[in-house]
Amino acid sequence: MLLELLAAIALLGGAMLIAGQWWQAEAQRKLRLQWIEDARRIAASLELFWIDEQRPPAGIDELIATGYLQPVSMPWQQSWQIEPGSRLSYVTLQGPDATRTAWLSSKLPQSFTSGTQLRLAVWRPFSPEESDGALYRVAVAGEPELNQMGTALDMNNHDVLNGGYVQAAEMKTSSLASQTATIQSATVQSLSSTGINATYVTTSQTSIAQLAADLAELRDLWQQCRTDGNCK
Repeated sequence: MLLELLAAIALLGGAMLIAGQWWQAEAQRKLRLQWIEDARRIAASLELFWIDEQRPPAGIDELIATGYLQPVSMPWQQSWQIEPGSRLSYVTLQGPDATRTAWLSSKLPQSFTSGTQLRLAVWRPFSPEESDGALYRVAVAGEPELNQMGTALDMNNHDVLNGGYVQAAEMKTSSLASQTATIQSATVQSLSSTGINATYVTTSQTSIAQLAADLAELRDLWQQCRTDGNCK
């Protein structure tokens, strides 16, 4: 009887331990979800404040004091911070280590990590007065200028993908790979090809057409010379 009681107590203790671990893991999961939601709320509140006040808030306290944001959680017992800027502001958080900070950053688009610090970017919102200066992703009827670049675009070594048609006054490239190309005029310092099919080729000395005509004339003269018996 005593052994059965001890076994029951052991089983009950094990079940309670497993249940406690599950509840603890579930609480941690909900807490992390709250961190993600709070980061999004801070960014949204910052953007709304920026639109209304035409400036970014000085910090989290100003967002809360002005009613734009309710109090938020403190991940890893660290306070959220705001780094205001004229065009780009950051919501920042100091993490305990690079791994856990990177995990939280992976859940927040427009964020990145710098060491153990999370940095969530919030761009200055466009006001209605500024919207005509934006480049739209889709065509705006009657306003083609909204689909035109107003400045040079530096891709910073990134690719331009899936281009259907490119029209340019001048193109400079270190490498070009193409299945077909139609070129009206080209200046080439060095050319290597397994085969060239051309209608007309001109060099600095002569042209391929002239060389062909000269060869044909020489062939006719040679045949005439052989016919006359003067060449063997």
